[in-house]
Amino acid sequence: MEIGIGLDPTLGLSYEEQAQVSREAARASYQSIWTPENVAEDSFLTCALRWQATRDVVEGGLGTGIGVSPVGLRTPMGFAMSAGTLGRMTGGRFVLGIGTGQAYNPQYRRTWNMRGSSTLGLMRDYLTTIRALLAAHAEGKPSQFVDGVKIFHGEDWVLIYPSQDEAYFHLCVEAEDRRAAEDLSVHYADLFSSWSNRL
Repeated sequence: MEIGIGLDPTLGLSYEEQAQVSREAARASYQSIWTPENVAEDSFLTCALRWQATRDVVEGGLGTGIGVSPVGLRTPMGFAMSAGTLGRMTGGRFVLGIGTGQAYNPQYRRTWNMRGSSTLGLMRDYLTTIRALLAAHAEGKPSQFVDGVKIFHGEDWVLIYPSQDEAYFHLCVEAEDRRAAEDLSVHYADLFSSWSNRL
């Protein structure tokens, strides 16, 4: 079982404090560091800072990710460029979660100049475009495009996504405290185990 840590911008940590906490997370054997999207700062750069700090402790650095970035904040090209660059920089240790934000809200759509009537269609268009851009960049290189699932439990969440190079799934949990995170981890690990026993 892998356990990641989430550092929310509302903690008000300086960049140096974020780097220090990231190094401590690596020393404490966490496998990844996550951030939600933050309109005040670039979450891709935040992930790069944290990953870089963990390279002092763990060879190759810890995994890092954004869970989740609303589509209204960037164009598909912007997502693809930033995710592609950070993915290459980290050696594939970056995960981007993309969500609707409040794309179902007409005012939100007007604020971010989002066209089209269907939230589902908007997400389909974004993901199709981003995948195509990343696939074009990856042409001639080994690559794989797979989806994950994020499940919310109130304010806590679980993100499940396949390993990039092994036959297993990553299970990332963000919760109010370590106990809640462990409970969610055990629940989903047991669920996956029961599914695999049926195969």
